[in-house]
Amino acid sequence: LPSTWLNDEVINFWFKMLQERCDGIENGPSCYFSNSFFWNTLSGGPEKENKKYNYEGVKRWTTRAKVDIFSKDFMLFPMNIGNMHW
Repeated sequence: LPSTWLNDEVINFWFKMLQERCDGIENGPSCYFSNSFFWNTLSGGPEKENKKYNYEGVKRWTTRAKVDIFSKDFMLFPMNIGNMHW
């Protein structure tokens, strides 16, 4: 339906697909695609008006995934600011 918002799980699936495609490109750029909750958690979310960074809240996500974001060429994450959706 054209007037329906995209669900966060659709975005997560799409980013997972993009990650797999990026990983499969020989000599391509090194990318990390996070899930749809990354920015909301890192920025403190709506209750903090996205103005207070919470590094500890997302630190374990990349640690658990064994991803060194500083070694990547690109880091992409979806942002849903002000509940305007993707």
